[in-house]
Amino acid sequence: MNFDNFIEERNKRDLRLGLIAVPVFILVFAGFSFWLFASRPDPHQIEQKRLRQSVAIMSADEARRKRVEELCSSLPRPEKFQFSDKEIKIESEDLALVRYTFKSARDWDEIMPTFLVWLNANDWKSLPDNQTTFTKGNQTIAFSKVLGDSVNFEIFCSEKPAENGN
Repeated sequence: MNFDNFIEERNKRDLRLGLIAVPVFILVFAGFSFWLFASRPDPHQIEQKRLRQSVAIMSADEARRKRVEELCSSLPRPEKFQFSDKEIKIESEDLALVRYTFKSARDWDEIMPTFLVWLNANDWKSLPDNQTTFTKGNQTIAFSKVLGDSVNFEIFCSEKPAENGN
């Protein structure tokens, strides 16, 4: 008989715990949900802030891209060096990179002296380990020969943000 009473008492205790635990769980869940949603910023404010930041970034990116395009377009054009195409490769807050492609029947050794004279006259420095890539401040110009039917020279012009953030 004691055993029957033990099981009955245990069942009553479990029922009391269940009646206490369920409301406590509901209160904790409701409190956590309220805290979670109440602490979230207004989605409209987040979107407005994101738009303001992206407009500022796009403006800086566009200005940087324009400077890079002007840089590449201001390079001298050797004789029989025909422009083929321009492609914006990267336009981000970290880098603007534009690729210009050209076609010429002239060889690399005939083309490069024209660029080297201009680069030296305008204080561009070649990289120590790459004699076809030149830097000045935060801008870079890289020349390469391409094996192709439609184009055979590429010029990459790029600009990173200035060290002071401009």
